[in-house]
Amino acid sequence: MDSSALDNGLESCTASTTWTSNLIIHDEVSLTSIALSNNVAEVAAVVLCLLAWRDAHIVIHTDSSLVLSLMNGGLLVMERDGWGTHPGT
Repeated sequence: MDSSALDNGLESCTASTTWTSNLIIHDEVSLTSIALSNNVAEVAAVVLCLLAWRDAHIVIHTDSSLVLSLMNGGLLVMERDGWGTHPGT
């Protein structure tokens, strides 16, 4: 999986993400939002990959320090600190 962003962090930012497997299964999406960045695109790649292959054993290779941080306990810390209590969650 990988992602990219053009005009990172700006209102004009465009981003996309793609993921693939050794079974030639792949997909790609263009992301749309006002708060896009390379970090948003990297996290979206992980989420979309997990959703695409719900019943598969997945190995994620990433160069994103944010994704590594989230997978190594960052999501649990965010949940503990109340991220799930915000409107819309």
